[in-house]
Amino acid sequence: MITWLSLAKLEAELGDYVPTGLQLRAFFHARTERDPAALIAHASEELIEDGLDPASAWAGWDDGVPFLIRSAPLLLAGGYGLEVNFPVSTAGDGLLIERLARLPLPPLTSLYFEALAAGLFGVRDVETHSVIYRSASHEDATAVAQFALARIGTAHEVVQCTAVPRRLAVAGPACGCFLSRVELARDQADAARLAEERTRRYAVPFHVIEF
Repeated sequence: MITWLSLAKLEAELGDYVPTGLQLRAFFHARTERDPAALIAHASEELIEDGLDPASAWAGWDDGVPFLIRSAPLLLAGGYGLEVNFPVSTAGDGLLIERLARLPLPPLTSLYFEALAAGLFGVRDVETHSVIYRSASHEDATAVAQFALARIGTAHEVVQCTAVPRRLAVAGPACGCFLSRVELARDQADAARLAEERTRRYAVPFHVIEF
């Protein structure tokens, strides 16, 4: 069940996860012809972030999973861009995909996922052949293909992708079923530097991990 919160309230609750707070990251992107405010019963707030145009935003929790929805008009292309942020799950993307499917989003015209792990299973649009998601989990990829079919009405298939180099990141301690904070690194030296800086800043160990 979704509980809507103000942006300030969600930020305060995420900050209560000591000592690092719980970070949300972009997970899902889409385009829509309709203003999401027409379908989301809770009133939006203006979200202003450094380097970005103002956006409409909604925040809340859905059965223990915090989320942030942001939307802004696409001035050149028309319609609206849509982004959903979640924390990084320690058990794959299945929980996040399930919660995403429950959000009151408008009809979508295109979509893709910003998954951290670039595994061997991809989800490909049968018509355009574009890959919208990659994962090490066939189950998660199947869930995304089903989500895409339900949301935009075009067939997507799970395919095997060419292996790509694993991505280095720095992660803070776990907060229940989530990682408190995750930051991508350029290379091993950058990862080691980030881990040292974050460990010193938060006074808890940050580790270098691979996705």
